[in-house]
Amino acid sequence: MKNDITISQDDTHADYRDALEKINNIIREKLLLYLWQDINGAVAFMNNNLFHDTVNSFDDLYEKFGSEQNFFPMFLQEFLEPNKNKYSY
Repeated sequence: MKNDITISQDDTHADYRDALEKINNIIREKLLLYLWQDINGAVAFMNNNLFHDTVNSFDDLYEKFGSEQNFFPMFLQEFLEPNKNKYSY
């Protein structure tokens, strides 16, 4: 009986990991592309950066997602931090 419980927990953990992987893929494939093309392009005209100086291309952003800081520190400090209680992210 204990083995049945262990297998069930392992299956649940695998399902959870699969769901997280799907979410990360959606973020990587859709949201990052939107942020790179639309938002970063718009703020570049205002001489601002959305992304950190080490992110020079969409490929950089895509590869570094989840492992390095990608966003420009000023964006994090001036937008995300002041609004963290206002929005649930």
